[in-house]
Amino acid sequence: MIEGIEDIRREEGYKDPSAKEKDKLEYRNAIINGTVRIIEVLGNSAGFLYFRPNFKVMYIDEEFLWVQLVYVRKDFRKQG
Repeated sequence: MIEGIEDIRREEGYKDPSAKEKDKLEYRNAIINGTVRIIEVLGNSAGFLYFRPNFKVMYIDEEFLWVQLVYVRKDFRKQG
């Protein structure tokens, strides 16, 4: 997952795309809390989905599902 985060940051042009300790803690907690889904193809990790199930914003009066990050490894992209 950390490799994917760093890949996303490189694509977005971050000066330093490396994951920091606070990032690693955030994603570890997301995995523990069940808000990360790892996508597998034939037993191989192909990517992940990071979401927040009870997200709230100021102008929407209801909770909703917020997709924070979606990542698919390059070798699994464009396969449908």
